[in-house]
Amino acid sequence: MTPLLPSPPKIENIACMFNLNRYFAAKNNLVGQSISIDEHLKYMSKGKMIKPSHSAYDKINVYMLNRSMHQVNEACNKLWSTAELFHAMQSKNRLCKKFDENFLPSSTIPTLHYSNISALLSLLSLFGVSSIAYRSKNKIRFYNLVRTTENLIFMERSRWLANVFGSAKNGWHRQVLQAYEGLSKKGIALPKLDLKKCGKLLEERNRFDYDILGQTSMKGAYGTHHYFELLPTTISSIEAAIRNLHQVIKPLPNRCDERFADLSKKLDNLTIGQQDNTNSCDHDISEMYAPQKPNFYQEISNELKFTKTKNLTCNNFVVKLPVLMWEASMDRRVEVNIEKAYELIKKDIPQSTEIDSLDIVKQVENYRQLWKPDEINVILLAESHVFTNGQDHKIGCASSILHEIIPNYPLCFVRFVYCLGYGEDELLTAKIKGRKNTGTPQYWKIFSSCVAENENDLGFHAILKTKTPSLVQRLRNKVKVLQKMRRQGVWLLDASIVGLYGSSKKDQGFVERTMEICWWNHVASTISESNPKHIIIIGKGVGDILYPKLRNLRIPFTTIPQPQARGASQWQLENYKKYQRICAEYC
Repeated sequence: MTPLLPSPPKIENIACMFNLNRYFAAKNNLVGQSISIDEHLKYMSKGKMIKPSHSAYDKINVYMLNRSMHQVNEACNKLWSTAELFHAMQSKNRLCKKFDENFLPSSTIPTLHYSNISALLSLLSLFGVSSIAYRSKNKIRFYNLVRTTENLIFMERSRWLANVFGSAKNGWHRQVLQAYEGLSKKGIALPKLDLKKCGKLLEERNRFDYDILGQTSMKGAYGTHHYFELLPTTISSIEAAIRNLHQVIKPLPNRCDERFADLSKKLDNLTIGQQDNTNSCDHDISEMYAPQKPNFYQEISNELKFTKTKNLTCNNFVVKLPVLMWEASMDRRVEVNIEKAYELIKKDIPQSTEIDSLDIVKQVENYRQLWKPDEINVILLAESHVFTNGQDHKIGCASSILHEIIPNYPLCFVRFVYCLGYGEDELLTAKIKGRKNTGTPQYWKIFSSCVAENENDLGFHAILKTKTPSLVQRLRNKVKVLQKMRRQGVWLLDASIVGLYGSSKKDQGFVERTMEICWWNHVASTISESNPKHIIIIGKGVGDILYPKLRNLRIPFTTIPQPQARGASQWQLENYKKYQRICAEYC
């Protein structure tokens, strides 16, 4: 990595860095406080660097975090002011009724742009590049404070851009866009934003701020649609900044995350009373960034990402606003592999054998993708989920309970451990008829064992009904376990995409052929691409069938008997301890 690039490049590593920062601890907490680093900037402005061993290193890093939170707070304030202005136009008690809201974009679009730039600056600061106006000898110079792999450096902004990217754009706002795009291309894992639309927002700001003053009319500036068309770009940038900050600290000390969440819910009610004489427009902003890991420190993560849209109507103008959803974005290649495997299984299935529908198979995979780590250290390779029939699948989880714990998490019911309604009747919207909803508590014991810090305390009390009778608290504890698994790189994968247990009895030949089909069409490629350090096979049956294939992958693996296998309680406990020891070694 180039010595001038910011480091660490990934948000989970940044979160880990702050976890080790002595000023992040409760006793010496400087997070969210006003910090002066002027003396250190003066020291670095002379070409000197501050190494991690320097006494000021941790303090300056917290300063950069505070800058990031302040910048996203300012982004929220600017966005709110524009929305509040349009909302005020709905009032019958306007200050002056002779003004026309169709001229508001000349004020609101530049502010939208400044809000967007503030959000980008917040992300850059979080990832280790803070822009600073530094006064020296009564002259203001513009610098970048950069946290590199080896040092903290302080370099004139244009010089840093030229050294890193080969040239420096003219104008600060263009330089912000240049830095964001350039760093993304050089491997810094900044959230994926539509920078073309950010550039369009800058162009429109210039047009409304400057070009219009050279005209003798409002030609090209009339119409509220200008604002609503550009609004989603700013929303996306702010959401990305807050989501990444949440992986370091949540809630934010300045509470702008709460204000933004409240504003986001109310934006779809933003309508204008007067007709906007523009053509209807359908503006899609659904292409967003990849999922990130959950909050590094907090018990419950408000993991939100834009994956769907909702219509925001301004009379005859319709713009698609992003909807905050907790939803997996299944890779199309994975989906094709699953569809192919499913069709092959259907052709091979005996007439008396019932399997899940393709929709249910995909829903199971969606849940699995939600908790897939960015870097996988240990794969838990199990047999399959439990067969789910169409009647069960129609039942949902109660959003009033679940979304208080993990907002916008999918509500579809399937008999799969990642579905939080499986095994939790109190969470369901209707009673399941026929088979009981017993769940798989033994798998929750496996999960808890994998993330336990001590093999003598595997944390079972937190996720079992007998020890934690409160549904809400138990669900919170389960989510916390899942977060730790994804953070530590532990992921559950099934050898079969269809449920091999829970419907009609399946003969061993069908089970083996099904695993064979799934292996060659989905499972083998998933393991190879994940490149785990270790595989734990859950169950001797799965191990016997897949042993030769796993051996060819040349990835170390261990087989542990099924948790529901017959055996003394002490023997079962020793098996759970094996999970803890293996994950502690490889994660």
